[in-house]
Amino acid sequence: MLVLVRHGQTDANRCGLLLGRADPPLCAGGREQAEALARALPAPSRLISSPLARARETADALAAASGTVVEIDPRWVEMDYGALDGRPASALDADGWRTWRDDPAHVPAGGESLAAILGGKVTAGSSEGRASRARRARANPSASSGAAPMLRARLIDSSSASAAFSRWPVAQPTSASRSRA
Repeated sequence: MLVLVRHGQTDANRCGLLLGRADPPLCAGGREQAEALARALPAPSRLISSPLARARETADALAAASGTVVEIDPRWVEMDYGALDGRPASALDADGWRTWRDDPAHVPAGGESLAAILGGKVTAGSSEGRASRARRARANPSASSGAAPMLRARLIDSSSASAAFSRWPVAQPTSASRSRA
């Protein structure tokens, strides 16, 4: 299973600034969030982090609690907001947000499109999932079945770890989503 964790809070997050490739550290509250999440999560078999400081600090808290080594992978870096990075969300007007939301290929302010960044994350996650399944199959060939296992992801927001664990949203495939695959 792939569990995705959002980094803890930074001063920029607390102020409502868009924070993509800018690299501020966690604030005291963000470190507390990461430590609370580390206490709540089971020990991971692998721990992969973006190279950004806030993500590494969050991963380091999980590593300290679990004894798992953090692997840095640049494919998990945050979205590039371009000229909007470090600016308040209000720097983009309602029409700009609507265009960005409605058109995944839209590139705001010299940054990255949602399609480009999400495609990279999905590719990174699915390649990690395939590699993990292959390692398990080599270790125990009799355990593999003819059906391709489904990659499931759970998004855990470290700023609300206890609330996240009470709802753990996991998307289940529907017949329509299976037919598109």
